[in-house]
Amino acid sequence: MRRHRFALVTAQGKIIGMEFAPRRNDGTVAVVTAVVDIMVVLCAGYGFVLSGLSFGAPSPQEVQDAAAARESVLAFLAWLVVGGCCLAAVFRCWKTAVTHLILVGLPLLVGLGFQGAN
Repeated sequence: MRRHRFALVTAQGKIIGMEFAPRRNDGTVAVVTAVVDIMVVLCAGYGFVLSGLSFGAPSPQEVQDAAAARESVLAFLAWLVVGGCCLAAVFRCWKTAVTHLILVGLPLLVGLGFQGAN
């Protein structure tokens, strides 16, 4: 099993080392995380798109409600990205963190770009 080694140099010049083995089930956890992330992002995207639909010309109140709904979806995705990456870092599942960051972070950036353009 491969071991990672990190070293930290203190202000006094002492070297503090830390070794830990990577998680064995990181790949399996990354696959499960990917499946769950895809389902959550699809549901969030569905809500993001449907929040802007209206019949006829939307009233100013409907426009504000749609913007508020889109902002809440983006806030949910932002908390999901931060929370998932922190949880993966605590459990030292780096493949899971990268998978989660790509699958949830990219749609978040797309939504923020769309929100900024409108």
